[in-house]
Amino acid sequence: MAVSKLNGKHPVVITGFIVFIMLYFTYLNIQKLADPNIVHLPNVQHNESEFSSGKNIFFIVSTLSPRGEIKLTARQACSIESAARTNLDWSIFPLFVTATWFNALNNEFISPLLRYENIHLRTVDLETFALGTPLEDLFARHALQKSSYPVEHTSDVLRLDLARNFNGTVWAANGPFLVTRNLRRFCNVFDVASMSRERCGGQLTVHPPDVFYRIRYPRHEWFFELERTDAVMTAVRDDILVHVWNKATGGIPLKVDGTTAYVKLAHEFCPNVIKVCDEFF
Repeated sequence: MAVSKLNGKHPVVITGFIVFIMLYFTYLNIQKLADPNIVHLPNVQHNESEFSSGKNIFFIVSTLSPRGEIKLTARQACSIESAARTNLDWSIFPLFVTATWFNALNNEFISPLLRYENIHLRTVDLETFALGTPLEDLFARHALQKSSYPVEHTSDVLRLDLARNFNGTVWAANGPFLVTRNLRRFCNVFDVASMSRERCGGQLTVHPPDVFYRIRYPRHEWFFELERTDAVMTAVRDDILVHVWNKATGGIPLKVDGTTAYVKLAHEFCPNVIKVCDEFF
């Protein structure tokens, strides 16, 4: 045995520790099943007829969650609420890759989303999601788990598969070169500006950058600067989406009673989420 060189008491201690951990996680699972406030999400594949309308917006939440519990930040929840609020005739699907459940009484930024009938929280099983698609081999080889950036690359792959197979609109896309290369093949068009819904088999539309990135990097901090509020609000007035460069700005604190552009947009488009924030958004 691998422990044969250890002191005679150590194997017992190690074994006892392993048993304790197994019993602890078993206890947690039993508690989740018995607690009426624990809500388990349906698998996104269990009812694919939900996507038949073709008016679907997907959010991919691939943040690692060791306990499998759903956690959203205020700004993540704001994005979801704003999509639901401004697209009432569309179905909004936040897809959680590593999380499967939440506590209805202990998750402040989930509750505001449950007020919308067009928001449907779902979980994704990576073991079965890509079966029968061109991405099946990629998942079978566990290539994403072996990646240096598993969270980011998992999001990239899921975006492509969702847009292709589930009549979806996926806001914000990492890996622009990967997306562009595959869209050129799919639409049989080299010029991105020519990727219309007609040219891409009626399944997707590629919008120009200004529709999403009116305030471009390195001007991303304008959303947080009081003196830029009027300029930003005027610039994004007719945009489909506002990209606030979260990776670069996520740590910038904002008071909920402030008047910066980001806070003003939040009060207008995600009022339920910002209401449950304490002092900061």
